[in-house]
Amino acid sequence: GTDKEVATGKIVRDYDAKDLLKTIRVAIKDGLADVYFDDLLKISNVSVSQNEGKFGYLYSGSIAPHYTAISNVAKGLSDSIEPKQSALNIGAESFLPLNVFENCGSNLSANSGYDTIKSDNQYNGIGIMKLKKQGDYATYVVDFDETRNGDDSGYYNLNMLLHKDMCGKQIGLRVDGGKIYVLQVPKVVPSNNSEYFKVSLGDIPIEKGVRQISFVDVSGDFEFISFSFAKSTSQKFVYQTALDKAPENGMEQLTLWRFEKLNDDTNNTLTCKEGSRSLVYFGDNSLADYKVECDFRLNGESVSSSGFIIEGSRYSNSPYSTEDYKYIKGYYVAVNKRMVKIEKLNYTHSDSNAAAQRIQIEPNTWNHISIIKEKNNINIEIVNSKGDKCKLEYCDDLSFFDGRFGFYSAGASMSYKNLVISN
Repeated sequence: GTDKEVATGKIVRDYDAKDLLKTIRVAIKDGLADVYFDDLLKISNVSVSQNEGKFGYLYSGSIAPHYTAISNVAKGLSDSIEPKQSALNIGAESFLPLNVFENCGSNLSANSGYDTIKSDNQYNGIGIMKLKKQGDYATYVVDFDETRNGDDSGYYNLNMLLHKDMCGKQIGLRVDGGKIYVLQVPKVVPSNNSEYFKVSLGDIPIEKGVRQISFVDVSGDFEFISFSFAKSTSQKFVYQTALDKAPENGMEQLTLWRFEKLNDDTNNTLTCKEGSRSLVYFGDNSLADYKVECDFRLNGESVSSSGFIIEGSRYSNSPYSTEDYKYIKGYYVAVNKRMVKIEKLNYTHSDSNAAAQRIQIEPNTWNHISIIKEKNNINIEIVNSKGDKCKLEYCDDLSFFDGRFGFYSAGASMSYKNLVISN
C-alpha cells in the first residue's frame, strides 16, 4: 500500500496537445528494468525486486491506457533463444541463459559471463564471453538444418574470433550435452600484429537440425568474441583434371570460359578471354586446408591481371562499370608479367597490397604454381618458364574460412591446365 520511487527519466518536450498517442515500454529481466518513452531509453538497468504477479495501470486525470501488449522475453532474451544460422557470425552475447528451457542453457560461475569491451572507456560495440572456471560452459542455439540454409549432417569446421592471448589454449565443444571435443587454438602470428584474430580450430561431426552448441572451459581460462561454422570434409581426397575438356563434376562456371588451343598447344586448355572479369569454381566450400598444383599461361600483353581465388564467395556479376574485380569476397592471387601478389578482396573494404613479390612471367609461356591454404596461412610458390622461383607467404589475422577455390581474372587472358587439388 505504499509507493516507492526507484528511478526517474527526463522527458525533454512538453506535451500539451490533446489526443496524443504516446508509447511506454517496460522491460524487466534478472532484476533489472528498462523504461522506454516513444522508443527512447529513459531509464536503464535500474534494480527492481518484485514477486510473480499481475501487471496493470495506476493513472488519473487526462492520461488513459489504450493498446497493451506483453511478451515473455525481454532485454535481449529473444536473441538468445532464436536459432542462429551456423554459417553466420554468432556474437558471444547471444548465449542461452540457464533454464530458459528446462534442463538447458549455460552454466557460468560468479567470475564467468558476458562482458563488453571498451576502448578509451567507451563501449565499441564488441563483447566477449569469459569462461574463468574449469567446467563452466556457454551454450548457443545454432541451426544446421538444410531446409533453411543448405546445411546437412556431417563435419563442420569451427571458426572463432579471439584475443591473441588465446593462442595455444584449449576449448571444449559439446553438441546437445554429448561428448566434449577438445580443440586447440593454433599459434597464429598475424601479418599486421593485430590484437584480435579469427582462426579455424578444427572439424567436429554435427547432425542437421537445431542444436545446442556449448563451449566448455577445459583449462580454467578462455575467452571468445564470436564464432561460426563452415561445412567441411573429414576425408582425404585428390581432385585431378587436365582441363582439356569440361570435367564430369567439380567445376562451376560463373562466367563464360572456353576449352581451346592457342599458340602451339597440342591439347585444349581452359581459357578466359581478355578484357572481362572471369570466374570458375572447383569443388565447394567444404574445402578447408588444401594444396593446389596447376600450370598457367598469360596470353599476350595486358594491363590487367589474372590468377586464382581462395575462399571465394559473394561474387557480383553486375554490369555496372563502377564494379571491378574487387567485387568479390576472398583472396585473389593476382599474376601479371612482372609480379605475383595476394589481394584480400571484400568489395569496398579490399586490401590490394596484402603481400607481393616480383617475378618475370613471360607472356605465352607456361609456368607452374603451388598454393597451400592452411588455417590463417597462404603459401605460394611459382616457377616460371625459365626455372626462376618466387615464394609468397601471407597470414591473415581476420581470415576468411567459408569460401571456394577457383580461377579468377581481373581482365587478362589466362590459360590453365593440369589442375590437382588435395588435402
